[in-house]
Amino acid sequence: MVISPLQLKSFDLIQLSIEANENFDPDSPFSNEYSFEVAFDVLKAANKPSFKIPLSIKFKIGKNKKRCNIKRLEIKVIGYFEFDEGTPKDIIQQLVPYNSLAMLYGMIRGIVSDATGNTPGGTLILPTLNFFEIVKDKVEAVHNKVLQKTDITDKQSN
Repeated sequence: MVISPLQLKSFDLIQLSIEANENFDPDSPFSNEYSFEVAFDVLKAANKPSFKIPLSIKFKIGKNKKRCNIKRLEIKVIGYFEFDEGTPKDIIQQLVPYNSLAMLYGMIRGIVSDATGNTPGGTLILPTLNFFEIVKDKVEAVHNKVLQKTDITDKQSN
C-alpha cells in the first residue's frame, strides 16, 4: 500500500444551511437546472508544509422548482493538511490543491447526503466535480486580476 505524502489532519464544519423544497413533486418532469458555486482558498503555513483549505459550496434550484427536493444549500468546511517534512516542492504543488479539494468535497457530499436524507424526496447526492477545471478557472481569474492591477499601475506611472 502506498500512502500519500498529503494527509488530512482534521477538518471543521463551519456552515451547513439547508432549505428543503416544500413544493417538491416527484412526478414533475426531471430537470437538472440549478446553480452551483464553488469557492476555495489555499493558505500555506509560513515555516512548514501545512495548509489550511476552506471550501464552500452553494447550491440553488433553477427553473423547475418542483422537481428538486432542496431549494437552497450552503456548506463550508475547512481542511487542515500536512506533508511529511522533506516532501519535494513539485510533489506538494501536484497534490495541493487538487487532492485536498477532492478529499474535502467527498466529505461535503457525505455530510449533505446525511443531512438531506429526511427531506421530501430523500437524499440529495451532489454531483461530482472536475477540480482540475475549477482550479484552472480560479488561477486564470487571479492572473487576470493581477494583470488588471498591473495595467492600472502602469498607466498611473506614465
